[in-house]
Amino acid sequence: MNRGGYAAASTAALVGFLSVGVACFARGATAQGDDLFAACASDMEKSPGDAFESCSRFLKESPAGDSANIQKAKDWLGMNAPKRPFVRYLKSLSRDDKARFVVYQPDLTIDLPQVDRKTRTGKVKIKRSFGNLTEEAMVRKAEAVYPSPSEMIHQLFWLWGGWPTGGTKDMEPIWGAPGNDRIMQTETITARAVRYYYDIALAAEKNPKMASGVEEKHTELEYAAAIHYLDRYKHGEESYESVYVANLDLTWGFTCGDLCGMGFTRNKIVVLDRHGEVIAMYLDAPVNSESWVS
Repeated sequence: MNRGGYAAASTAALVGFLSVGVACFARGATAQGDDLFAACASDMEKSPGDAFESCSRFLKESPAGDSANIQKAKDWLGMNAPKRPFVRYLKSLSRDDKARFVVYQPDLTIDLPQVDRKTRTGKVKIKRSFGNLTEEAMVRKAEAVYPSPSEMIHQLFWLWGGWPTGGTKDMEPIWGAPGNDRIMQTETITARAVRYYYDIALAAEKNPKMASGVEEKHTELEYAAAIHYLDRYKHGEESYESVYVANLDLTWGFTCGDLCGMGFTRNKIVVLDRHGEVIAMYLDAPVNSESWVS
């Protein structure tokens, strides 16, 4: 027996086995990297709040190299890094990942006066209708309802204008986004939103010149909130029995010249059970997708 030939054959077989193993491992690593990037890319598009984790995992566990996918993940994470603290905050507003809405307790204490008067730059009207203290508390709760954390995270990414909270750096749920001349444009009616425009109208009486440098020629705020008990209520395909229904309408507009200004009308419907617990919110009125700019 030729021991040298046997040894050479054995060595060749071992090298071949190791080569196949390395190739299989490489293909497995590549496949894993592809799967991880697929999750990262999907989150970038459909669930941006989760993309921070999935894209970071892709960069950590993908095969070394400077691939186009690695660069895409790095670019996305770098560009959206300022939003990450806000995403964490929004997720913290509910323990339920599938929550359909959030009742933000601090808004329950916001004061909205009953007022109907002309101002130096226009008019202000705030009317909140309820039959008793229990219904008043329900109106306050309806005014404190925001979209789900997941929906607000989506808004954060497509409405982002630096910090979408009415100019404050304090984190709070998202009710709108910066619009023309640094004035917020409401997406969801809340007590915080109404108070924001009310304060602008009051400030314009003292000094019509805004922080952006333009002068408010005309301002108009009209807000109406009403609540009614209904034996049966139907909205689209959904129906409810023995509920309170709060209807909120907000109209805001301002002009600062012939071709300067903006405005909108928004609606929100909130359904509460007889104990005052929120069970549904609707933001599907046609006016909610409309606004005007001059």
